Amino acid sequence: MSDTGAALTEYLRRSLAAELPANVVLMHLLMRAREPFEARGAIERVRRDLEKDCDPRKRERLAAIARLWDAHPAAWAIVRAVAADHGATADGGQKAPAHWATLFDRLAATAPEAGVALYSLGDPDLLNAATAEIAAYLRGRRLIGPERKVLEIGCGTGRLIAALAPDVACIAGLDVSADMIRLACRRCAAFPNVRLGQTSGEGLASFADAAFDLVLAVDVLPYVFAGGGELVWRNVSETARVLRSGGTFAFFNFSYRDDIEADRTDVRRLAAEAGFAVVQDGARPFARWDGAAFLLVKRA
Repeated sequence: MSDTGAALTEYLRRSLAAELPANVVLMHLLMRAREPFEARGAIERVRRDLEKDCDPRKRERLAAIARLWDAHPAAWAIVRAVAADHGATADGGQKAPAHWATLFDRLAATAPEAGVALYSLGDPDLLNAATAEIAAYLRGRRLIGPERKVLEIGCGTGRLIAALAPDVACIAGLDVSADMIRLACRRCAAFPNVRLGQTSGEGLASFADAAFDLVLAVDVLPYVFAGGGELVWRNVSETARVLRSGGTFAFFNFSYRDDIEADRTDVRRLAAEAGFAVVQDGARPFARWDGAAFLLVKRA
């Protein structure tokens, strides 16, 4: 077995024990594999190991991963292409919003589903299911209602906005990518309470103080984080400005550094400095995604 094969097999074993969502495990497996057969080989090796394992939950989780792989034969090429686009920028240097705008303009044309959520494997149905789960989470926390005014930062192609628009007074969406906004305008054209626009990613100057009850950011702050601490602070403080007292900043994932305790520490510090109380601190409430949920409430 090659070193890559051994690493893939070990990753898959650890993922089954951690009970990660099948599509997330497959995404990481394909990102790590140099060729599709290496991912398939890891699945088969772990399958053989599990013949002696008495835990039926692990066998079912592995079967779900294998079924996804069989159902999405193009997933390796999609995941690798999008990951390569992102990886080419992940050199440790700070990245300005204009850099991400160029990247997501390109992904809007080539792989819009995988571009906004790589764990979708390029499948609109998987992305729709994850979007519905996020919407249900927000409703369950009573953050959505007919009087609520909502802003989504980094709205991408507008899937979450379209899911929430029927249930709120108004919802605005911003993205650094002009091409993503064009797709979002097409998707949300039937909703008169939706306002969409391109942003520089540097702030929220187009909105008045206390304009919103809820501000959302789904897998967006990691790109802000890549721009450095000053950019993060500017966006968090601007979010506090446009929220009413008692309003909520709900964001999912703070960084991609794979250190949830460091994320929690940074979020608590930023929250205190910007006038927020932390009411959810990096929980992972989703079945189809491993996103870490943070809820900050603006103090009076």
